[in-house]
Amino acid sequence: MADKQEILVFTQEFSTFSLEFLKNHPQTSLQELISEFTKQKENQNVVEKKLYDGTFKEAFRSEYQDPLGVIAYLHQKLCFYTEAWNPDEYYFPGVAGVQTSGSGKSRSFITLSQKGVYVVYCSFLSENSTGYPKRSAIANYLSTNQISAEESELRFISFICACLLAVGICVREGISPSHLINNHLPSDKNSDDKFWLWI
Repeated sequence: MADKQEILVFTQEFSTFSLEFLKNHPQTSLQELISEFTKQKENQNVVEKKLYDGTFKEAFRSEYQDPLGVIAYLHQKLCFYTEAWNPDEYYFPGVAGVQTSGSGKSRSFITLSQKGVYVVYCSFLSENSTGYPKRSAIANYLSTNQISAEESELRFISFICACLLAVGICVREGISPSHLINNHLPSDKNSDDKFWLWI
């Protein structure tokens, strides 16, 4: 259901469109006017999707600009924590990046993979979201409401163990961190299903 702000924006867009359209087509019926407005909105959505599919993805893959040295600092901290890791205290030397959408988590961790850090990327982004990278195929399996809390916990534990095993195999086989991340990022054209089926 639309909220008041959405209704106001829609009304303003329709009013602006109607005034302009009726200047050139004064004999237009209300039904024709609504039809023309709908066509314009659909065309606008197609253009926005093309922009998203091209420009946003291209920007995401372009060289990371980091004038404040945040990635270098994060990399330095991760290296420090890895070196200080004590297996008697912690299960493994790893971290989870959890933060709100659009804060730069994905881009930061993908950039870290280019510095030799193994990253297993899993996105729980909403399926209808225009965010990038897309929702990971395994997210539905991990975040379903159809199972008990105990089953959910077991799935996440198994998931983490399988991811650690995948990284171990990559290290043993000489598969680089950037190769690993590039081969399981979900996108519109390239699903990550194969990677998660293996996991």
